[in-house]
Amino acid sequence: MFGVLKSGKLLFVNDMLTSTYGYTIEDIPDSDSGYRLFYPDEEYRNYLRKEFSAKREMAFKLGVEAVQLDNRVTCKDGTVKVVQVSGVPVEDMLVVALIDVTERETLMSKYRRVVESARRQEWLKSEFIANMNHEVRTPLTQILGFAQLLKSDSLTPEERGQYIDNICDSGRELLDIFNKTLDYSRLTINHIEVIKNSVDLSGLMNEVENTFSRERLRMHKEAITLAMVDSVTQCKINLETDRDRLKQIFDILLDNALLYTHQGTIEIGCKPQKSEIMFFVRDTGIGISRTNLPHVFDRFWREGRIESGHTSGIGLGLPIAKALVELLGGRISIHSEEGKGTEVVFTIPGREE
Repeated sequence: MFGVLKSGKLLFVNDMLTSTYGYTIEDIPDSDSGYRLFYPDEEYRNYLRKEFSAKREMAFKLGVEAVQLDNRVTCKDGTVKVVQVSGVPVEDMLVVALIDVTERETLMSKYRRVVESARRQEWLKSEFIANMNHEVRTPLTQILGFAQLLKSDSLTPEERGQYIDNICDSGRELLDIFNKTLDYSRLTINHIEVIKNSVDLSGLMNEVENTFSRERLRMHKEAITLAMVDSVTQCKINLETDRDRLKQIFDILLDNALLYTHQGTIEIGCKPQKSEIMFFVRDTGIGISRTNLPHVFDRFWREGRIESGHTSGIGLGLPIAKALVELLGGRISIHSEEGKGTEVVFTIPGREE
């Protein structure tokens, strides 16, 4: 608390103000000094000064309290507190009280974040249910439809084979949806077992490349090529990790890259870094906007900007990849530029031989 005359001269500063904010009457002999110390940002200071001056004049004129809520006051040690400022006119002096409401505002800010997070999770859950309904219904409808067509006796062998292939593709798609949902559930409750062994990176990359080739054909994206950067095949790396989980990470990232790339190249590379191996998957796809980039690892989130107007998948691929990387002791990040492509980088503990 402090008292200030209409002229702006300070008459007193109580001990509580000094202990809370660090300033003494020698630091703030007048209101101008107080404003400069409390509000070092000139624009913010001028705004508050203009606002409170009008309220102070009204307080002296009508004899009412002048209140200004939630100012950010800079203390002598540089910390910032949120305070409620109120002034009561007493003859020619305005007695000003600074009430520290920082803790209250911190709690309110946390509360608002929790509420917003709960709302977002509820929205994501609703989106997930709606998306699951669509994603499960689509392959099921195709399976039933093509199975019905197979009853016809007029089919040629080629047509029959094509329908059977379509049923198999839809079955695999349905199985993938259920597997991802179960995997994410197990990861959430830590029910995924990690079995670490020495990994032959060259052999693993051959398997990854074969899986990519099959998925590329299935998604009718034969124009997209997969490039193995030399570091993947030539580096001598000592990698002790769960081979199946590492392949699952690559499969998820390549599946995403294929989904969002319509032409060009997808690259896989790695680079030894002290006690870990850095891997990357880079594509020339549609990229991700800056607005959406912070949400790419959120569960059930999907980048919806695909030229076909439809995004397949249930939005669990990247969350699963992130959880698996962290389960193996690594880190994952994503860099993207809208319209140019995306690069996903992750690390796994290991070293160069």
